[in-house]
Amino acid sequence: MKQPLHLKKLTLPWQYFDSGATIAFKNKHYQAFDTAGKLICFGKGTKGLVIQALDGQLFIAVDEQVYALTQVNKHVTVSTEIDLAAKPEKPKKKYIPPMSHPWKQASFLAQQKRAHEKHKYV
Repeated sequence: MKQPLHLKKLTLPWQYFDSGATIAFKNKHYQAFDTAGKLICFGKGTKGLVIQALDGQLFIAVDEQVYALTQVNKHVTVSTEIDLAAKPEKPKKKYIPPMSHPWKQASFLAQQKRAHEKHKYV
């Protein structure tokens, strides 16, 4: 059986699927999809032959079947299935000790004294 001409260019012969059903290829992660666009999940350690077409598309051949590879983000900050809306981060409240604090009153009086001495108008 002859392969189509656009699938002739081979790159890195064997790649192994990790536990997330992705493969790492040129520092990017990819998932396999069949011709219907359905995600195909292979077990950890399944090896496949990575095929890079002349037009730049990536495919993987596993057990005499060819699947298209689609790039996925390595890290996603918010899950679309679990988190419906991202919660905005609240700024942390800065603790300001009350004036009755022993260090606060002394430092405030010292600062007040310096400010009044420096800005005396005659």
